[in-house]
Amino acid sequence: MLVEAMQALDDPGFATDHDLHRVIDATKETHPDWGIRKCRQKAENIMDAGSSKRYDTAVSWLGTAREIYQQEGRLGEWETYLDSLLETHHRKYKLVPLLKNIR
Repeated sequence: MLVEAMQALDDPGFATDHDLHRVIDATKETHPDWGIRKCRQKAENIMDAGSSKRYDTAVSWLGTAREIYQQEGRLGEWETYLDSLLETHHRKYKLVPLLKNIR
């Protein structure tokens, strides 16, 4: 049943953020890469659009991804990803401190 939920949530317009959070939480131990990918997609969409009023939401998604990376013993991979985000978005003065706080 969880696999079906994951497949349904791969359709970008299908579900709410609340639904996505629930499925990520339920599948993070069995399908961590899927959860990481979904969190990164949600955050990157906000950051790439420059939606500064939603940066806190983006960072929340990244925090969830970081938890999964940590659970999987992959914090090095997380650090590399976060460094790339900081490099890409270094001019977004409202975003950079938020990203640094989730290191």
